[in-house]
Amino acid sequence: MGASTKVNGFLDPDLIAASFVRYFKAVCTDERNEVSSNLRTMYNNRRHHYDGAPFDNTYLVDAELVEQVIGNMHRGKAAGLDGLTAEHLIFCHSLLPCILAKLFNLFIRYGHVPAAFGISYTVPLLKGSASSYS
Repeated sequence: MGASTKVNGFLDPDLIAASFVRYFKAVCTDERNEVSSNLRTMYNNRRHHYDGAPFDNTYLVDAELVEQVIGNMHRGKAAGLDGLTAEHLIFCHSLLPCILAKLFNLFIRYGHVPAAFGISYTVPLLKGSASSYS
């Protein structure tokens, strides 16, 4: 067991955490409730009409970037839920990076990525010899 740390006279981690909560609650609370209320109202009014940052060409993804990212992918990894592996992208038709660049630019332009686009799963793998886990 490592050396114990004493904070504000406390050794118990729960009491130390409670001490931090009390301290930061005191220093981060705005005593001017009217100002806070006005700022919150102003934020909520502006948020309703907010469309995001203006779209310009500095945000565009080009086919060369997509091709470079695909080229840096690691081979031999498991397929995703869609059954695609890095090898599918690495050895695909040369037109795919152009299509993907257009797709990514549409995501950026319209500020929307379909929910299914990010669905994945993780499979934990044990490393080392099997006898070390017995």
